[in-house]
Amino acid sequence: MPLQVYTDGACPFCRWVRAKMEPYDTRGELGFRDYNLPEVADGSPFSREEFDHEMKVRTIDGQWHGGFFAWTAIMKVLPAWRWLGAIFAVPPMRWIGPGLYRLVAANRYRIPGIPKPCDGSCHVELR
Repeated sequence: MPLQVYTDGACPFCRWVRAKMEPYDTRGELGFRDYNLPEVADGSPFSREEFDHEMKVRTIDGQWHGGFFAWTAIMKVLPAWRWLGAIFAVPPMRWIGPGLYRLVAANRYRIPGIPKPCDGSCHVELR
């Protein structure tokens, strides 16, 4: 898999996002990894809190990207969204994108159609 996407496999929002992305992955470019699993967590440089804070992806060459830059990397490998990934990768989007990501992430549960937040019961301890 060229791009590993790290999500909370027990989180309703993460599962919803995955379900929305998968139909666009017509070439099998995305590999989803549940960071709750010890074998996944042990192979990453991030804590549970860092994974919970923002989406993370890992490229085939081992580079990690988080937040806005993770989404940019995802869009670049999805054929229907490649054009948007290219736009997000250059200024001024590259400069303002991280702030937009934080704004949307902080208000995501106010967006119509988004699943309700996890009540805490969906989190699994790593060990």
